[in-house]
Amino acid sequence: MLFRFSDTTGNVFILAGDELQILVFRDGTWRFVNET
Repeated sequence: MLFRFSDTTGNVFILAGDELQILVFRDGTWRFVNET
C-alpha cells in the first residue's frame, strides 16, 4: 500500500494494489482513479 499527501492541494492518494487507486480530496469526498 502506498499513501501520499499533497501539501499543496491537501489531497490524499492511496494505492492499495495493482488496480485499486483512491483519491481523497480536502473536503472529504473521494473517488476511484482509473475507474472502468
